[in-house]
Amino acid sequence: MNYISSVTQKGQTTIPLFLRKKLGIEPKGKVRFEINEKDEVVIKPIPSFFAFQGSVNPKKLFDIDAMDRSVGEHLKREYEKKSY
Repeated sequence: MNYISSVTQKGQTTIPLFLRKKLGIEPKGKVRFEINEKDEVVIKPIPSFFAFQGSVNPKKLFDIDAMDRSVGEHLKREYEKKSY
């Protein structure tokens, strides 16, 4: 299949709707342009940050109080090193 799209004076072009749907390109989405070994332009969609939401499941929740204590102890040790 071939699709033709014009390029504006600003270098902008419209990706045809069929291709946007096929590639899953949403409005305000991002795409990557690559040039292959045949000097052909390849357009690849870049998934949004939110597409990865829920893909990481932390095994242990963070304890904010423990983190604060740890940072405080580290800063105390660093301060003591510089005091001598």
